[in-house]
Amino acid sequence: MSIKRKKKIKDFQHNYLNLTIECNKETIDDLVKDFDAIVVGSDQVWGPAFHGTKVYFLGNMPSFHGKKISYAPCCAYNKVNENDKSCLSHLLQQFDSISVRNSETQTFVRDLINVDVPIVQDPIFLYDFEKEKNSFVVPYKKFILTYLIGEEINGGNENAIEEIKIVYGDIPVIAITLSTPETLKYFSWADQVYWNLSPFEWLSLIHSCTFLYTDSFHGMAFALKYQKPFIAFYSEEKRKSRFLDFMNRFDLSNVIVNSVSDIIRNNSVVNNVNYQKVNNLLEKELIKSTEFLNRSFFE
Repeated sequence: MSIKRKKKIKDFQHNYLNLTIECNKETIDDLVKDFDAIVVGSDQVWGPAFHGTKVYFLGNMPSFHGKKISYAPCCAYNKVNENDKSCLSHLLQQFDSISVRNSETQTFVRDLINVDVPIVQDPIFLYDFEKEKNSFVVPYKKFILTYLIGEEINGGNENAIEEIKIVYGDIPVIAITLSTPETLKYFSWADQVYWNLSPFEWLSLIHSCTFLYTDSFHGMAFALKYQKPFIAFYSEEKRKSRFLDFMNRFDLSNVIVNSVSDIIRNNSVVNNVNYQKVNNLLEKELIKSTEFLNRSFFE
């Protein structure tokens, strides 16, 4: 991560997040003992990488007596070491309210405590970002945006972009990367590459783009939020479940793919998202999500 991007993220945290003092698993108990509630989530905080520490399952907090709530955590993929199962099961049973972000995590919880918990929407759908979505001056009126964080799609990203251009014309391509300038050689097909954006600059580009091509869950989620035509792909097994869950819940089988061949076969660029249907489904899901939060805090 570049120094400039680190500074932008620190500035974002300072300006928009009400942070406690820094803590670790040894000191967190003293910090939270007077809290009324702790909410865990969202994203991959219940993934295998965090099973050993137990922090995101609210272990190591014997002095905390408030409400324990999970909102939209994700396990990435349902895999638990046998040595961790008993402890994780015990910790999950101490929660007052549990919700999860997708069906994979729902199964993860069911396997551990034999309870079916509700699926709620990612927190990005709970806030409109009205003031923040135009915080970046975009250099083009129309452009294809790529936000790529994993391995290439089967068939190559450049070929996928060419399929988009067949429909949208030879408009500029902007690439967002989390890497450094040294990786620019991998984006030779882009007219502009950004690697040091703030969160709201990133948001603005998605809000302004003509078409989004991404392998990011949150890239896909913000495309839905702003009703953008998009193609999302997964090339790694461990990231697959999040995409398939969205595909099944919002009928996105045409635009969530695994290869360039899928894009061609599905005619994904033309047969894109039915936003009337998606918006109706999202509206119902958001009602359930806010009802879960209200019950969790106030009942």
